[in-house]
Amino acid sequence: MQEKKSPPAKHDVIQSIKIFVFGVCMMSFFIIGLMLFLRPKVSMIEKRPLAEFPEFTAAGLWDGSFFKKIDIWYSDTYPLREEMIAASKKVESFYGSRSEQIIEGKNDQAAPPPKPPAENQPPAQNNQPEPEENLPDGTIHGIGEIRGQIYIANNSGYELYTFLEDNNLNFVKTMNDIYSRFRALVNFYVMLVPNSAGVMLDKSALEYLGTSDEAVAFDFVLSRLDGGILKVNSLPTLRKHNAEYIFFHTDHHWTGLGAYYAYVEFCKVKGIQPHDIKNYEQKVFPGFLGSFYSSSNQSPEIAANPDTVIAYLPKDADKMTIFDKDGAAQTYPIIIDVSDYHPSALYGAFVAGDVPLAVVHNDKISDGSGVLVIKDSMGNAFIPWLVDHYENIVWVDPRYFEGKISDLVHKYHITDLIFEVGVYNASNTYIHKRYDQISW
Repeated sequence: MQEKKSPPAKHDVIQSIKIFVFGVCMMSFFIIGLMLFLRPKVSMIEKRPLAEFPEFTAAGLWDGSFFKKIDIWYSDTYPLREEMIAASKKVESFYGSRSEQIIEGKNDQAAPPPKPPAENQPPAQNNQPEPEENLPDGTIHGIGEIRGQIYIANNSGYELYTFLEDNNLNFVKTMNDIYSRFRALVNFYVMLVPNSAGVMLDKSALEYLGTSDEAVAFDFVLSRLDGGILKVNSLPTLRKHNAEYIFFHTDHHWTGLGAYYAYVEFCKVKGIQPHDIKNYEQKVFPGFLGSFYSSSNQSPEIAANPDTVIAYLPKDADKMTIFDKDGAAQTYPIIIDVSDYHPSALYGAFVAGDVPLAVVHNDKISDGSGVLVIKDSMGNAFIPWLVDHYENIVWVDPRYFEGKISDLVHKYHITDLIFEVGVYNASNTYIHKRYDQISW
């Protein structure tokens, strides 16, 4: 008599289904990985170029480095890489796990950071300058934590700064040397820009974190500059206005309002009247997740507090000409419409981000005045405030500019030369090298 086969157990069926689904998923991921046209070249979240496919060499084949580079390229440019990282961080948040360092301050009653306005709504009071005699204190106290490279308190990120005396001395020497070359041609300004930690965190928190007080760096640098250099120090003013929306919560840059206060300080040093911010038209771009989001390992606390980029439109001119390294020119608005940009790229609304060279000609002014700004990315939000004061507005980013500065001074009739640099970059050896490499 033939034996009857017993039906497969329920457990075996489920296990077979799991194996089949897993196999389908793995095959799908493999096929997606082969789609070269989907592979990104730049990480928008991490703000860096991704690995390129390695060049084949016999030596690389022999020592195995060629295959290691292919492995790095494959994983770095996988089409779904950023989405998978974000999903992983989301899953981690469900478990409440923390591998980061908790920092406890002396007062856990921290004032919440000022909020940006809602989309298409007029700015709240803390997005407009307030009378000097009626300024609330927005200093951050209390409990925070280190996520990745970022200190987080009240769902806002802060980049910590370390004062390096030798590096700052090198910066001072560079500024004094450049001033000696141009002192007969231009008014020479140096404007240091603080970061948000130096403006927003209280002194006890800075000491507890082991980070430097930026006021020390400002005093050190500005006091050692040549006496003929005009110094613009916006740190005290920004600290007075730290209850306002002057720095982004998710990014290391200042806002358009923060840059406005530096512009006001510049006008004081130059001896001109600043324009009233209330007379400027605004463009509003919500949903900004900046550099702190990527540097904090995509912190959910940062993601929960996205920024709004508020850009103020110059009144006298609205177009700029951008030149690439080869001298090719293109025309763009001074304030770019970034409505459809990636959430990490919205700071690009200001003068199209970091470009080698850009020029604005203001037809409303015909006095022959010209300003040249040598800047880092903090200058992007500052430059639009200068447009209504000069016939020619020129700026270069020393990280990308390949031309000769004296040629620009003569061509555009430059009367004011402004070095704008973040306090962090004042001690950045890479920036110092770029200054040395530029043809002056």
